[in-house]
Amino acid sequence: MAGIFARTASRAVGVDVSFDFARRAADAQPECFFACAVAERLPFRDQSFDVVYVASVLQYTEREAALRDCARVLRPGGLLVSIENLYGSPFARAARVFIRITRRAYPARQTPRRHLRLEEAGVYLRHFTSMESRVFNLTTLPPFLAARLLGRRKPFARGLYDFFHAADRRLFGTVPGLKSAAWHIVICARR
Repeated sequence: MAGIFARTASRAVGVDVSFDFARRAADAQPECFFACAVAERLPFRDQSFDVVYVASVLQYTEREAALRDCARVLRPGGLLVSIENLYGSPFARAARVFIRITRRAYPARQTPRRHLRLEEAGVYLRHFTSMESRVFNLTTLPPFLAARLLGRRKPFARGLYDFFHAADRRLFGTVPGLKSAAWHIVICARR
């Protein structure tokens, strides 16, 4: 994502808790700056950025501290875009059970502390003046896997994936209670 932001912004800064990952990313994308840090203590001055983008990060952090620091580094009116896994997804729950049963172990930094529950999304308003959210990926895991296996650029896989996304939107509109079973949520919050 840093490369995409670098093409559209005056500067792009990536952060990762792994020094090796940050170094590899810097080698691959010399137009970006990368830092090794934790989200709870970002190594930037107050009000340094117009946009902060976090994807599947807050579940690995102390959420309140990470949100507070994201707000700290944003300029007034700045935008936080956060994409997170939701707790209620049956696919995510099945994956967690599979990991426990097979006794797979991930490094501590890759083990979620706590997934966000849909009803907890308001936590962003403790640190930001406004927020909007949208859930997605209810029925899309099977076509997502098919798209990955077939190659994302294959028209069939893309069309199948788009079909299921449209079905999700209709389902969420018809049965709002299904939102808590979605796989992901995107939250846009203003400082």
